[in-house]
Amino acid sequence: MARVLLGREGTLSVGGTLVDITNVTLNLEGSEVDVTRRASNGNRETEVALLDASVDFELKVTEGGGELNNLITAWQNRSAVQVSVSGYYSGPCKITKVSVSEPIDGEVTASVTVRQTTPDS
Repeated sequence: MARVLLGREGTLSVGGTLVDITNVTLNLEGSEVDVTRRASNGNRETEVALLDASVDFELKVTEGGGELNNLITAWQNRSAVQVSVSGYYSGPCKITKVSVSEPIDGEVTASVTVRQTTPDS
């Protein structure tokens, strides 16, 4: 399993390649379940059911570095990557989105989204 460590000094390792990370966003969500019952005295009661974590980040693509190919390969193979974000979240994730921006004059960047998965998948 490849390892991802993101934060202020962000680096990403997929297939052994390190890349420059910028703009990391950690998203932690929980789905709501209505558990209102007669004893609720007319008040709605809510519990958190399924927990969901995702990480969005951007990276600079270096010429000849191969990191973009490694990301796309991990996405195609549905490979799990171990993600850790500045001590707030750590767990296995799958790459769900890779978007590449190639401006005419400027550096090539990629936007990547990873979502939590089970350790054995």
